[in-house]
Amino acid sequence: MNLSEFSFHIFDHGAQYIDRFTLVSPDGNVYSFSDDPYHPNGVGQFSHSCNGEHSEYTWEGKRLYVEEMKEECVEISLNDLPTTGAKKFVGEKIKDEFWYCTDPDAGQFCKIEPSENDGGENTYHYAQWAGDSVPVDVNEMREKIGDDFFWHRKSIKYSEIENPECEISGYCDSLDVLKKAYPDDWRQIVCECCFENSLPALLLLNEQYESGFEDMEDRLNENAYHGSLNKKNEDEPIF
Repeated sequence: MNLSEFSFHIFDHGAQYIDRFTLVSPDGNVYSFSDDPYHPNGVGQFSHSCNGEHSEYTWEGKRLYVEEMKEECVEISLNDLPTTGAKKFVGEKIKDEFWYCTDPDAGQFCKIEPSENDGGENTYHYAQWAGDSVPVDVNEMREKIGDDFFWHRKSIKYSEIENPECEISGYCDSLDVLKKAYPDDWRQIVCECCFENSLPALLLLNEQYESGFEDMEDRLNENAYHGSLNKKNEDEPIF
């Protein structure tokens, strides 16, 4: 994982520390923060910058590499953070770089916005490339994430989806199957299906069109082959 390609690390140093969490953002900035950075007694501050996966930074007087940090501390996910304030702090620090690519072939990105209330639900912001061809370089697309001209967009909460079973019907047998397969991410997957179902029909048919075009090419090539044989022998059937 390369920090320059939208990845970030959150480390938990233990409850004995006020600034128990360390965030290494996608752009290499390092932050220290507490359980609730927005509390009057909370901590949430910039520490320093590093440059890439193997750059050094300091914890408890020791200079550690990111990989060594993983051995010294516990690396956790955004959802593991104990409060909405901590999640909000991380979201603010990584800003638009919080968009991560969910389907590079289709040029699809997702940004998760944690609820402002503890126990609330996330909002999933989706964007899919709207140009004629999807750039090969994911970072090229991410640089344009703020320009609506290049994207189809939709923001979705799971609770706002009227019929989740219907939304996933083209992707999964049932909601129960999805929950068992992805116990932590099934809501996001339903929202992603809802987003894809809302895309213009032309985008949804592109893959089918390309497949049909290849089939048509095969048929034309086959007919051309038989046509050349027919010139040699007029009595030989074409098909």
